[in-house]
Amino acid sequence: MRIPLEWLNDFIDLKDIPVDGISKRLTMAGIEVSKVEQVKDDIILELDITPNRPDALSIKGIARELAVLFDKKLSYKKSKYKPLIRNTGSVIIENKEDCPRYDGLLLRGVEVKESSEWLKKRLEKAGSRPINNVVDITNYIMLEMNHPMHAFDWDLIEGEKIIVRTAKPQENILLLDGTKLELKGTELVIADKNKPVALAGVMGGEETSVTFKTKNVFLECAYFLPSSIRKTTKLHKVASDSSFRFERGVDIAGLIDAILLCAEMIKEIGGGEIIEPLYDIFPHKIIEKKVILNKATLCRIVGREIQEKEIIKILHGLGFVTTLLRDEFEVLVPSFRPDIDGEMDIIEEILRVYGYDKLEYTLPYIPRRKMDGGWFNEPYRWYNFRDGIRDLMLKAGYNESLTSSFISESFARLFSFDLVYLANPLSFDERVLRNNLSINLLRVLNNNVNAKQKQTGFFEIGNVFNKENEITKLGIAAGGIKEDKEWYNERAINYDMFDIKGIVEILKKF
Repeated sequence: MRIPLEWLNDFIDLKDIPVDGISKRLTMAGIEVSKVEQVKDDIILELDITPNRPDALSIKGIARELAVLFDKKLSYKKSKYKPLIRNTGSVIIENKEDCPRYDGLLLRGVEVKESSEWLKKRLEKAGSRPINNVVDITNYIMLEMNHPMHAFDWDLIEGEKIIVRTAKPQENILLLDGTKLELKGTELVIADKNKPVALAGVMGGEETSVTFKTKNVFLECAYFLPSSIRKTTKLHKVASDSSFRFERGVDIAGLIDAILLCAEMIKEIGGGEIIEPLYDIFPHKIIEKKVILNKATLCRIVGREIQEKEIIKILHGLGFVTTLLRDEFEVLVPSFRPDIDGEMDIIEEILRVYGYDKLEYTLPYIPRRKMDGGWFNEPYRWYNFRDGIRDLMLKAGYNESLTSSFISESFARLFSFDLVYLANPLSFDERVLRNNLSINLLRVLNNNVNAKQKQTGFFEIGNVFNKENEITKLGIAAGGIKEDKEWYNERAINYDMFDIKGIVEILKKF
């Protein structure tokens, strides 16, 4: 995900913080900055967002993180428009299970034209292609707030009805990218009186798309069940920026704010009139998730006491509502954090902001068991061997890497065709358990070399998988500059094959 620093400054003042500081702090807090790029007068942060953090797939979400990490004030954009809201009329939800909430709003007399230069530049920096002012604004709101939007040409909607339903077998739809699909009867679609006009949460239809001839625009902002969108994208092998976000889960409570900001922006740039009512179909209200955090548990896990004020400040900054009740905290989880389920998740949130580097090292407790008439710490044999290898690699100047066990099928096939597939992968691109350590180590090495980091030697002790076994292996990768210069001249020393050869010879004697 590409985040322009200029755009972030709309929400939080970062002018006094160096880019290196921003990158390091975000990465240490669990949002990896894989690349920093200078684009004319702006700086782009390339972020690797884990699938469990949909809230971080937006400018607003990253600004929230930075505000907590650097103790900065966060400025939210809010709509001043207060429309009449109805839950009946031009919008009908037939499949309430796959579409728990749908918001729709009509604008009449809109002038569809090319976007202003500032808008086009912002979208391009973030990796989005400008199309026209209406479509560009929907993409702008999606990137800013993590709420995918869609705009229909209302005059091309037959019967002036939007129906959210399950597709009928053998129905056809022509998508915006030119793909013509024959539907199977399991997909969630947006339809008018006679036909599907969009593949819900994935892509709109060509027949009702907004063009330069469009005058009346119907805006859609919805929450679709992630599993439903994931099934559709896999079934038809079609995906988009919208489906990427819906599969991970958007904020079901934030739809009205997003659609109103989008409508106001369209009116400001393209003119027209916002037509009431705002349709907000919300058949099943969300239940607030409440987690109890015990102070004694937090202290035991952390290994030290964190002040109550500090805990409340961190959680409040992340959007949690926290109440202190004697020896525990009652924590209300915000709707944009679907990844938070229990007490340990809350502790992890506190620690990643508080800073893992502030914690003291402690040895894990390993229970002893009786064996052959005596007591034997069986796990220590493996731990001592592994820790010995780790110490050797660290003393040799290598950095330890911990990477994901999931890789893409195409990379896995470079090493073996004996692959282990995940039954329910979080991402289609990473649906195979790794059969080697090389791919991820080379990625880590490449990122560090590109960032001109020194001492770019890495190792990983991890498990690889085939259909029969799970095997622990050691992987080593090195490249780039090892030292600034040799002792006898000014030439830099680079890693070469003899560095790896030396390590292997030492390991053979271990």
